[in-house]
Amino acid sequence: MNKMLTTSKCYFWIVFIILLVACGTVPSQPTVTLAPTSAPTSTSISPTSTASPTTTFIPAPSPVPLPRFSLDGYLIAFVKNGDLYFQVGNDLPLKLTNVGEKSFRPEISPDNKKILFARNQDGKYAYLFYTINTDGTDERIVIPNDWRVSLASGIKNSFLNLAFIPYTHQLLLNIYMCASQERGSPCSVRLFIVDTDTGNIKKLADLGLAFQQNSGHDFRTIQVSPDGKLIAVGTQNGIDIFTLDGKIIRKNILPYKPVSYILFPALFWLPDSSGLTVALPDRLFESIHSDNVPGYTTWRYSVDRNVAVPIHLEPPLMGTELDISPDGKWSFYGGYSIAEPALYLGDLTTGSVQIFDGNNPQVNFSWGPDSRYFIYQNSLGIMGKSGELPTLINICAFESWINANHFTCTISDDNYSMPRMAEIKEGIIKIYDLGFDKDIGRGFIFIKPK
Repeated sequence: MNKMLTTSKCYFWIVFIILLVACGTVPSQPTVTLAPTSAPTSTSISPTSTASPTTTFIPAPSPVPLPRFSLDGYLIAFVKNGDLYFQVGNDLPLKLTNVGEKSFRPEISPDNKKILFARNQDGKYAYLFYTINTDGTDERIVIPNDWRVSLASGIKNSFLNLAFIPYTHQLLLNIYMCASQERGSPCSVRLFIVDTDTGNIKKLADLGLAFQQNSGHDFRTIQVSPDGKLIAVGTQNGIDIFTLDGKIIRKNILPYKPVSYILFPALFWLPDSSGLTVALPDRLFESIHSDNVPGYTTWRYSVDRNVAVPIHLEPPLMGTELDISPDGKWSFYGGYSIAEPALYLGDLTTGSVQIFDGNNPQVNFSWGPDSRYFIYQNSLGIMGKSGELPTLINICAFESWINANHFTCTISDDNYSMPRMAEIKEGIIKIYDLGFDKDIGRGFIFIKPK
């Protein structure tokens, strides 16, 4: 899967544990400056002619009953009746271990050799995390409960999230310690690397205030590069870039001060890991209906050259519903309230912006892995010729992308939602039955191409 820790995208392992911390205050005076420790140079990208996406395809009718999707070439991990299973293609599944009735969706490691899963503790909202080999051997706990409790000693509200780092058996573990559960409250963050082969946990960094509860893009401030070699972190001081051994190679890139209730930047790696698209919440959007709407200045940053280039978008990135396509060429944003419902597509290569939809605030949106398709309000669009907006095709209730041409979704069947596979082929959308029975609920299946 792309964007292993993204996205937006992207974290499945959020666990709430009631514990105690005190967090500091945040700066409020605005500044627009570009003066990192090793100062990058800067040039401008100016708006040019309008460039927009398009599509011209027709949905195929879904026969009843749905045809069976062949899982040949896919790997599947799922939980059924409290047991964890692993399945290769169309082979019979292998039962690995008991995980209990209340467990998260499992996750398969990048090399397909391990599965990360969670067990609920005594019915409480507290989970212990384990890995097990896909042949059923070497089950081990990766986050011991006593270690986690000692780390958060004296903290009122603490939670963690973790996921595999690309091309490794290692997990990036983020520990968040917050003053309260109130929306917008800032939290201190610590980063760790967990070796699932040895159980060793190594501290990577203590970031200080680097997270904000329920901000709309909570987990976009800490992003692992697609090649799995670097970690970019946004704090209130700017952006730092670490290696996996904790060495800081870039410090305080694009320093800024937030001017609204969004405190931290949103970060998006380029697909070749050469740099980032950075959205800094250091301006306000001038709305005729409301004030104090967070706005962003947008930058393209090159790691090797240490160069930051501004991208001028008008209107600017705003609100919390913003996303950047995996290829780094398109931005989707806006729709922050009923009073200002307009949604925008911005071309990050030219700076041109156009209204995508004028009547849908706070939408669900997801880019496909290769940036050709996107899901919008359970409709499918395709990026195409410049100068035309996409036509949207109604689909089933979107769940997650599997690859560039497949995604899972749900269709109600006898008042029960079952996972289905949607396939995009030659401009036609087809829906397939995955063959799983009703004992496997929504959110308990992980499907991955080989």
